[in-house]
Formats: sequence, C-alpha cells, structure tokens
Amino acid sequence: MVSKFAMDDAYAVQADIIEGWYTKYKSMDLPNGFKRVLYSFSKSGVSVALGRNEKYGYFICAYGQGEYSFVMTEADSENIPAEEVFDVKTKEGFIKHFERFCREYNYLDFEVVDNVRAYDDTTLFCPAGMQKYKNVFKAECPEDADKAVRRQYMKLNESVIANIQPCIRMNDLDDIGDGTHLLYFNMMGLFAFRTPGFGVRHAVKFWLDFLETIGLKPDLVTVHPDKQDWIFYYQDETVEQKYVDDFLQYNGPDFLLDPDCTWTDGEIGGYCTEFYIKDVEIGNIVNPLGNCIDCGFGLERILYILNNELTIATDLDTLKETILKILDSGYTPSNLKQGYVLRKLLREFVKKGGEMDHEVFLDEKDRQRKIYDRWLLLKDKHKDKSPEWWYDTHGIDLKMING
Repeated sequence: MVSKFAMDDAYAVQADIIEGWYTKYKSMDLPNGFKRVLYSFSKSGVSVALGRNEKYGYFICAYGQGEYSFVMTEADSENIPAEEVFDVKTKEGFIKHFERFCREYNYLDFEVVDNVRAYDDTTLFCPAGMQKYKNVFKAECPEDADKAVRRQYMKLNESVIANIQPCIRMNDLDDIGDGTHLLYFNMMGLFAFRTPGFGVRHAVKFWLDFLETIGLKPDLVTVHPDKQDWIFYYQDETVEQKYVDDFLQYNGPDFLLDPDCTWTDGEIGGYCTEFYIKDVEIGNIVNPLGNCIDCGFGLERILYILNNELTIATDLDTLKETILKILDSGYTPSNLKQGYVLRKLLREFVKKGGEMDHEVFLDEKDRQRKIYDRWLLLKDKHKDKSPEWWYDTHGIDLKMING
C-alpha cells in the first residue's frame, strides 16, 4: 500500500486505494489543523479529499452517507507527535497557541511584529494591524516600489494572513485605568484581500473556532442593520437546525443591530461586526471596500477575561508598558514627534509616582526636575511671557509644566 506520496503524484492517486484507506482508518480522530485540501473527487457516493498539513504530512478526508471522517496515510498516522500544550493564561503561551492555530488553519501565513513603528506618515505609531497592508487593501502597489516590494504585494493579493501587531493609540490616554483601555496593546489580526472563498462568514468561523480552543465564546455580537444576514454566520453548527414557517431559527449568541457598526481609518473602511464577552468588546471583523477582510482582536482583553481579572491594568502599569515598548522600538525622549510623546508619557508617569529601573527613565526624571526648578526661579519675573518665549529662551515647555 502506498502510504505517502509527493504533491506531483497526488492527482494520480487511484480512487480504490483511497477508499481502502478510508475503510481502514475512518474511525481515527482528526488532529488539529488537517484542513488543507489539495485534491478531491467522488466515487460510489463517497466524496474524498486529499489534503496536507505542514507539521504532520498528508491526510484523507471522506464524506459519505451521513458520515464525516478523516483518515491518514499509514506512515503518518504512526508518527504523529503529542501536541504541545501552552498555558493560554500567560501572554507567551497565548501567543504560541494563537500562532499554532493560525499556521494549522489552512496554512495561514503568520507573523509576530516586535515594534510599534508606523507604516506610513499618517500616524506617529502603528494604531492598528491593518495599517501595514493599506496599499494591498486598496489594490495599489506604490509606483516607486522596488522588485521585492512588488513581489510581496503580488503574494499578498488574494491571500489570507494573520499576525500579532503591537499598537499605540494616544487618543486613549484619558481613558487608561478604566479597566478596558490601554495605550499600548497587541492586536491579533486576520486579513484577506479580495480572496476567493474567504469572506465575512469564514472570518466569523475562524474566530469562533479559535475562541472555542481557549474555552470562550461571545455573549453578544453586533452587526449593522444593513447586514442583518451576517447574524446567521454565528449559528451553532453543532445544534440541529430548526425552521419555523420556513424561516431558520437563530441559535447563536445574543445579537444587537447597531447602526454604528462601521469602521474606518480615515481612508479605508466598511461595515463591521463586533464580539463581546462580559460586556467587553474583544474584537471586530471589518469588511473593507466590501471585498476584503480586516479583523482586529485585543490580546490583552482576551487574557483579562481568561484570567477572570477585574481590570486589564492600572494607569501606572499601562504607562510603564507603553514607555518600555516605545523605547524597545528604538525611540528616545526628544522635543519632536515620537520622542515628544515619549517625553510626555515619562512626565505623566513621574507625576503619578511611577518608578522603573531604566537609564532613560532616570535621566528624564532628573531632567524634568531641573526644568521645574528653573521655572520656579523664573516664573514670577516673567509672568507676562508667552509659552513660545519660555520655550525659545529657556527650553521650558509650559505644556509639560502645567499639563
């Protein structure tokens, strides 16, 4: 019996051989991730698909007469290693678990980004995972792009990819400490760019399947009134479907029709659907331009729910994590752009009584003390001077003093 074969030979596999494997192995369970279909055909009422998994090799999937079974080649079935178990309640374990899920989910390309640098000049830091792919969403490859960029663009078009992207949103500064908002957070992304056979329905299933692997499911989902049919993408497929007066009864999570279920970054946007657990929005699926998929789920928010914590982090914790991530991304305090934001956050951190054993923090703390002392000596002598005069003459930023 042939137990393994190369891709080039896959199309020559005889139906009777595969049916023989089906008969022998149909009682075996399917290991996670055996989902990549390479070849399929039907014979004698049985539909058979040949697939391949990056880690384990080839497998056979057979459907027939109410049965839905997966079988493998004999060699593969004898050599499947025990699957490593990750502690998904820790950040490191959660990321590894998500990466494995993505890589085994139809061969999704996966990337963990390690910095918060912006991908264009519209923002100082990366605010969302989709920013990296804006040109791909718009189907626009920059005219001055080199060959490597053009190849990457062509590779991404009509593909599905996943990543974890560190993000910073400074407009959340006033909301930190409320239990759900962070300045720096990690966004779990899933993106499809005009990909045949992958739309909102498939994205919903992807996230429902992933949440199930960590023991979660949404309590509430929202959709725009113009997209009410999306609600049925949340149907529980394990429950027998029931019809009343020829209408399918809904058996998914609670839902809300919300006219605000749209999202845009200012250039690219579309209708969206949102996932909630314990009254916290954990992520959304956007349908940019009506033909793409842009998903963003909050890693820290999901961890907070998994660990039954009352709040994600205190304002001091959030400030500290944000400062360290900006430093790790290669920025230093200055009076311009990212450096100015970093200096502002350091000052806020000092003002709130924060401490950290980091050279940049200690230097900036000493610098701010000296500036404040200088201002105390001079402020009564120059009460009528403008903020511009203070900055140009003494290097004192009154926004930092009075902020």
